[in-house]
Amino acid sequence: MFRPQRVPPYGTDAILRSAGILPARVGGVSPPRFAQRPATDRNVWAGCPHASRRDAGATPHKTAPWSFLFAAILSCAVGLAPALEVHMIERTPPEGAVVLFDGTDLSAWKTFRGEPAPWIVKDGVATATKTNIYTRQEFGDCTLHLEFWLPPAAATDVFNGNSGVYLCGRYEVQIMNTAAMVPATTQACGAVYAVKPPTPNAALPAGQWQSFDIDFTAPRLSPGGALVAKPRISVIHNGVQVQDNVEIPLVQTGSGIADTYAERGPVFLQFHGHPVRFRNIWIIPREKQGSP
Repeated sequence: MFRPQRVPPYGTDAILRSAGILPARVGGVSPPRFAQRPATDRNVWAGCPHASRRDAGATPHKTAPWSFLFAAILSCAVGLAPALEVHMIERTPPEGAVVLFDGTDLSAWKTFRGEPAPWIVKDGVATATKTNIYTRQEFGDCTLHLEFWLPPAAATDVFNGNSGVYLCGRYEVQIMNTAAMVPATTQACGAVYAVKPPTPNAALPAGQWQSFDIDFTAPRLSPGGALVAKPRISVIHNGVQVQDNVEIPLVQTGSGIADTYAERGPVFLQFHGHPVRFRNIWIIPREKQGSP
């Protein structure tokens, strides 16, 4: 649980707050760590608790002189930061693509037990419910496009919109309402889950359509099944590259289907208790070409 903490109205905190780097105080209380704030024209987000020793009854701390210089430099750096162009990329399936969901039905998908996918399809959108769904077809090296929408909720619900898309059934690119997460972690939207956070954070606020374009290179195994090369992944989130040919050092991440390496596996979409919506999902299988 995240508890609001009082912020001293003096020193470095005050300078950072006035510069817009720290969240504004509301009644002397800072918002929870991941509380969502309106985007600036640079899509810079903030939200981080800074506790005061005053809360524990201690004498208020004195701010070191160098901290004022640090705050001024940091303020200038943020002010000079280039604009981050973030927008959902809607793409039409190219020739040769395998369409996994075109808005009509989920016949290309199944449950883990092989039953028909139970997600709700309405108005060209599939809404997550009940369980994960997996493609009936397995893929190795591929390029995947999908679009998703996270339900708006209370700003303090940091797990709102929790979902994920898995390549080869094992490697998750995280989906979550983390536009306000500063800094982004390995659980942020666009992260290779438990491996690498998105750089930069290109997430949009909940209630807007977003897109992933993912290039995946499956692991390479010897004829005897020994690992020759680990999988790699690149991710473009809302038109911004957030992962660039990242090696995945784990056999699986998150809720992967198996703890063994494989050169092929299903794409699967995770249901994690939230009605995340999906549309326009397609994949381009690539010919296997040596090691990644």
